[in-house]
Amino acid sequence: MVVTLNAFGAAGFPQIIEALQRLQDNPELLTRERSMFNDPPPPYRSVETTRPPSPFRHLSKADRRLQRREERLNSVPTRQFMFQCSLEKERIIDQIHRRFVRRKETLPYTIGEDFDTTSEKNVKNRWIEQGIWNDKWPRWARGASWKHEESPEPEPSDPLDPRPKIVSEERRAAHERDTRASRPYYQFLYQISKEREWLEDEPDSGRTDIDVQAYENVKNRWLTQKIWNPQWGNDVPGMTWIHEEPDDEDSEQSDNPPASESVANNAVESDDRPVCRYRYRSHGFGLVQIPSASPEPTGEAGLSLSSRTMEGTNGDAFTDENASNLPSSVPQSPKNTKEPQESSHLAPGPNGTSNVRKRATRDSPDPADLASFQSRKRLHSMFRPASAPQSPVPHATGSLLGENEDAEPSLSLSTLPLCCIVLDERSGDDRQPPFPNSKISTRSRTNKRSASCEASVDGNKIPQLNSGRKRRAGSETPTASRKPPVVSKNNPSCRPRSSG
Repeated sequence: MVVTLNAFGAAGFPQIIEALQRLQDNPELLTRERSMFNDPPPPYRSVETTRPPSPFRHLSKADRRLQRREERLNSVPTRQFMFQCSLEKERIIDQIHRRFVRRKETLPYTIGEDFDTTSEKNVKNRWIEQGIWNDKWPRWARGASWKHEESPEPEPSDPLDPRPKIVSEERRAAHERDTRASRPYYQFLYQISKEREWLEDEPDSGRTDIDVQAYENVKNRWLTQKIWNPQWGNDVPGMTWIHEEPDDEDSEQSDNPPASESVANNAVESDDRPVCRYRYRSHGFGLVQIPSASPEPTGEAGLSLSSRTMEGTNGDAFTDENASNLPSSVPQSPKNTKEPQESSHLAPGPNGTSNVRKRATRDSPDPADLASFQSRKRLHSMFRPASAPQSPVPHATGSLLGENEDAEPSLSLSTLPLCCIVLDERSGDDRQPPFPNSKISTRSRTNKRSASCEASVDGNKIPQLNSGRKRRAGSETPTASRKPPVVSKNNPSCRPRSSG
């Protein structure tokens, strides 16, 4: 029964007094009238909002990495001390408000003291009781590492013996016993015991299982604080905090760098084919294969092993067969392939003819002479320095000059090794020089053939010939022309004389 004063005004006071008198005479009616206000309000349908939900902010990879590193630092002493002080302050205020409903004052406090100061004192006293407080920590910074993270201090050194002391095994074991209370497992057990004391002082503590409730409360707080390591499982924590262990994601990124950080255009990684290189043998003929980890050169930088075409004195072209004996997989470059070139000096001969070499239509030389020439040319190409110029006539031994002797000196006998001369001695006595062209003697103003590679050479004069060739090569202008070697009448076969 509800009566309002505004409905009756001043004339309604007698009715109000009568209603109150009835409630006073009937206590059950008064209780029933009061109970209607204790019932919850009837359910009602909430109005649909027209405001769109706020979009979820996607963090970048760098932001997630920074957030993970920040969360890993929640297990250091400083942040755990601040979190426990905040929880202590809330509980002190809560027990003061509920003391009128028979809530026991579990946490000590001082009337008139700041709640922040009281909570810091309570947390510090519990850490001292637990044995994890470090006296080295200042008030404004509770430290960045626990006691078990510090190395054991060695024994005090003797002033007479300044050498550093080695930490013994007994001292390490004692340090582990004294500092193990700061490990996660022992701190978890200590906080469960303190949580059980808080639950026992609740007015309705007998209705629930205190041990299970204390375990759940402490674990949920560690999950909220983000100091529970997922590697521990769901039962109890381990012996090391999260910040003590290496970050798995950082180690995976260091082991497997992203593709954008790899070397671009790396031919070794992109090409699975084996890479081979070749070099000349130090002894003997041919090439030797060299395994290489670098990409194989291409183009002009590669090693060219193509056959070189040379032109003989009679206009015939000879091909080097060394390249044909090599593997076909070696790349060949046209850079080192020489074409026969004609001389640019157009000096008229004694008969009014030009010195320009003309391509003859004669048949190829004798096969025996050709084989000997090719063997000499192979030896010459292997032992000659790489910087020596290529001569159109590699087996010539003298300058074939006419009246105008301004041409550059051609390849002389001194450039050939001695083994080439020895090889020619064994080729036979009745072999003719491979110069059957009669025009050579006319251009050389002599009735004898030009001296071939079989001309006699004194072994003592070889160094003098080499030194003379070096002086001619070092001069800026061509030296004075010299007469070509003339075949001696006493030695018409051009064989080297024996020392006997």
